[in-house]
Amino acid sequence: MLIALEADRARVADLEAQILNLERSLSALRAEKALAEDRLHSYKYPVLTLPNEIVSEIFIHSLPPYPQPPALTGPFSPTLLTQICRKWRNIALATPALWRAIRITAIGAEYLRQQAQITNMWLSRSCSCLVSFEVDICHESFAPALFATITTHHMRLEYLKLFLLRAHLATIQVPMPALRCLDFRLCYSPNFDLLVCSDAPLLRTVFLDEIAVSHVILPWAQLTTLTLKPVYTGQCAPVLQQAPNLTHCELGLMNDDDDALPPDVQLPCLESLILLEIDDFPMMRGYLETPHPSPSPQSPCTGEFP
Repeated sequence: MLIALEADRARVADLEAQILNLERSLSALRAEKALAEDRLHSYKYPVLTLPNEIVSEIFIHSLPPYPQPPALTGPFSPTLLTQICRKWRNIALATPALWRAIRITAIGAEYLRQQAQITNMWLSRSCSCLVSFEVDICHESFAPALFATITTHHMRLEYLKLFLLRAHLATIQVPMPALRCLDFRLCYSPNFDLLVCSDAPLLRTVFLDEIAVSHVILPWAQLTTLTLKPVYTGQCAPVLQQAPNLTHCELGLMNDDDDALPPDVQLPCLESLILLEIDDFPMMRGYLETPHPSPSPQSPCTGEFP
């Protein structure tokens, strides 16, 4: 019995010596680890040393050029920039230009509700920036909320693109003092005028299809670029007669079975005219047959239709 106790005492002493050695090794490893961590923490990644203003500009250039809208979610969305690190998140949230171009598409009612929430968040983050708003929807249930958003932010709208499948909605008639470009397409004719932009002093560029052209009220005289495509021949002249300051015009013409040529249209500032034949349109050749002398170098470019 005494021999066994003596052996245990010796074993305990041996184990204590081993533990002491291991503790010394562990202490050395911990010290080495601390030194390595200090070196890591002291290192500044070059990108993180850039001023916030430079990082903000890099973020802006990583997106499609304004007014093209980026994706609302995913790898090409500015939202991704908020998920890299805390510093980048703070910079992205403090850069209103990242959130000023928005596109809503129709994929499903639930997805549209999510997009509506994202849209409101982006508009809030864009602060006082002018905004580009692009909408392609076919759900009537979502349309009232959409038009409420447009009217709420009408003072900041700079680019507005609407493609609506159904448009039996209340007329939009609000000032748009910053609006420069309007692209409006309809798949079904509404019962009444849908969009009124009579108070849009900066509006210069407009794109319309054959349904939308009959359901808008615009300051035609101030336009310089106009695209009507596709449109019936009888729809062109009444619009062009009110737009004498056009410099660029594109017409995609469809035959409306009217044998009479439209009345003359004088476009004294016209620099370019593109005529596209949408369907079998035998009258196309006659539209530019009116003779007139070539302009002198000192005189403005003239165009006449027909």
